[in-house]
Amino acid sequence: MHDSLMKNGSDQRLGNVFGSVAVAITDAVQAAVDEAAGHTAAGPAALTALRIHRGCSVDHLAGVLGLTHSGTVRLVDRLEDDGLLKRGQGQDARVVTLELTAKGARRAERVSTARATAVEGFLANLDQEERGTLMLLLEKVVATGVEDWSAVQHRCRLCDLEACHAGGESCPLDTHMAALAR
Repeated sequence: MHDSLMKNGSDQRLGNVFGSVAVAITDAVQAAVDEAAGHTAAGPAALTALRIHRGCSVDHLAGVLGLTHSGTVRLVDRLEDDGLLKRGQGQDARVVTLELTAKGARRAERVSTARATAVEGFLANLDQEERGTLMLLLEKVVATGVEDWSAVQHRCRLCDLEACHAGGESCPLDTHMAALAR
């Protein structure tokens, strides 16, 4: 009985500390990317997503961001008013495509850098071996709850895809989705 209480107490503590770290990282990243983007809420993620999903539709962007169509249209209006993106015409006349302007691409790059800097602040005290161990553990955790590509796109809405594939590595979510397809 003592062992089960210890295990449960340890699990509760782990969950509490893990949750606290998640909140701290989320807060730090959101503050950094909001400042870098000059927009709050979904603005930084929209700029990042449009780097990856060039020429996507409003509906596609809404899915990536987890916003309603009308909320995404309002966000697109704000980004367009700031000269960060432009609307285009899709192959189907009813579909509007979205492209970053040169200013928008520079701002998206600033968002990516700000995110990386904020996250690095939490990793600074880890040596290379500890970082390697943490990576192995996080590769298992990151796929939790991901069952389809739309969930991957939503989870990775602020990701730097080049960093994820650095050194010839595979994105853990790509690997997860390949395993699900088997």
